[in-house]
Order: sequence, then structure tokens, then C-alpha cells
Amino acid sequence: LHYPLRRQRQMCIRDRTVLGRHAGHGQPYAVWVNSASEALARDIHGLGYKAVLTGEGGDELFCGYPTLHAANIARYYRHLPASLRRLIASATDLLPAGEGRLPISFMAQSFAKSVTGDLIRSFYGFKEVIRFSEWKEALTPEAYAMLGEIDPALAFTQYRDRIDGWPLIDQLSYIDIKSFLASCSLVPNDNAYMSRSIETRIPLLDLEMVELVKTLPLGVRFSATEPKRLLKKALNRYLAQNAPEAVAALGPYRKMGFEVPTTAWIKGPEFGPVLERYLAPQAVRRAGFFNPSYVTAKLEAQRAGKANHERLLQTVMAMQHFLE
Repeated sequence: LHYPLRRQRQMCIRDRTVLGRHAGHGQPYAVWVNSASEALARDIHGLGYKAVLTGEGGDELFCGYPTLHAANIARYYRHLPASLRRLIASATDLLPAGEGRLPISFMAQSFAKSVTGDLIRSFYGFKEVIRFSEWKEALTPEAYAMLGEIDPALAFTQYRDRIDGWPLIDQLSYIDIKSFLASCSLVPNDNAYMSRSIETRIPLLDLEMVELVKTLPLGVRFSATEPKRLLKKALNRYLAQNAPEAVAALGPYRKMGFEVPTTAWIKGPEFGPVLERYLAPQAVRRAGFFNPSYVTAKLEAQRAGKANHERLLQTVMAMQHFLE
């Protein structure tokens, strides 16, 4: 979904867009950063380029996602007494809300409230936005009657038989490739860029690259203390030998994800009318999917800085827009 935005921080969005315009997704898509991707693609097209290289696949192939490392820790954490794990889970609610896509509070709560004896279900829980256990509170009775018996973790657990017997990290990397990479990364990113007639090329997902990585021992691909260690070492050496001027230009720059200032937008006056249109109790009630009091409570907690519900609010807005 593409909402009316303006340039903020390092964003390349220069002008307002039509409210509710789709970036070619054809379905609810609850990640506002794709509005930035489309705006970036527009600028690239304006410079006369027709194709770009992107870096998708690096986290999946080289074990970079925090959720993968959380699952590795969960192998041991799940053996703690249940009473102690419940106490830790409750304590995570006391952490400062933080800002950004992955504040410490969000990651700690996702971990502590998701770990069970089933590591694949726990792995899904690390990525869950509205927890399955909250659906009865979050949805209207009618929506819950339709969906309440369907655990969305099926998106991951459906592969259980196929990966049985593999090392845990290989199991979860496979699940990420089959589900998250395909549905949450490649498709929406391609839609955003193609909406501006820009094609993307993905070197890390070249067939020969993937086949090579598959042959490497797990101990080479995965490091419990340094995500994507192999990829970093390979690129550091290559850049130092072949592009020293690029290394010098980057200087102390640290890699960061492509972000949008969601917290600032939610609290800021310019985005207020958009929130009111989709998240006001009457709008939520009219759509008939989410419980208005649940949405209002999450929005008020976000605005007051008491909790970080950025992902949840993006999800609700996407669904509200889709149902309007």
C-alpha cells in the first residue's frame, strides 16, 4: 500500500501521492518501507536507469537474520523452568518502547513470548506481528469465527516433513527461503520497482551462487556470534583489493536496513488524517475485521511512547485499506 508521504530524514519521497494508491501489490501488504522503495525507483528511473542490483538473499543464504540467531538461543532457553520463562516474558513488557523497526523491546518480547518446545513454531512466533493467542481480542467475533482455528504458523510448519533430520539452522534457513524471501521480500520489492519500470537483478540468488553455498559446511555458513560472517569476510577482502577508493569513501559507515521513520509519522501531524481515516473506531467498526477497542488501545500506547506497535499498526492499516 502506498500512502501520502513527504521527504523525511534520508527519504527520497519528494511529493505527495494519491491516498491509498497501490504499488502493484494486489493484496494487503503491511510494510510502509515499500513506499520508499517505489519512491527510490522513481528517482532511479528519472536518472535514466532501467535496472538495478539488489541484495536480497544474503540473510537467507548466509544466516543473517536475528530470528535465526534467536532460534539458536531458544534451543537452550526452552529448557528453563516454565515459571521462570513466564517471569522473563512479563518483565519484557517493562522495557522502554524504543523506536524503529526492531527496537530491543520488540525483539525481547518476540523472543520471550514465543519460545516453546516446538522450535519451528517458536521461529514463526519471532516474526509474528499479532500473536495467534491475541486473535480473539484483536478480531471481531465474526472474523474470529472464520479464522480463529487456523494457526498462521502453518506457513512454516508445512515444511516440517521435508526438513526433518536436518540441522536446526538449515531447517530454518530453508523455511525463510521458501516463505519469507519469496513472499515478503522478492515479490513486494519487484512490485515496487516495476511500478516505476525498473527491473531488479539479484546476484546473491544466482543459481550457481546458491548451489555453491549449499555445499559449504554449516560451520562455515553460520556463526553464532557474527551474522553473515562468511559474506562479510569475502566482500571485505574483495573490496580492499579491487575497490580501495570505495572502502575509503565509506569510512566508518555502518550497514543499516532500508527504513522509514514510522514512529515519527504516527506521532506527526501530517500523517494524522491518514490514521484517522483508517484507524478511527468508526472506520475499524465499519470494516468489521478488527476490534475497534483493541486498535485504539494499541494506537494510544504507540502515541504515548508506552509501547512499540509500529508493525501492528502497519498491519491493521493495510487490512483496513484493503477492506474499505
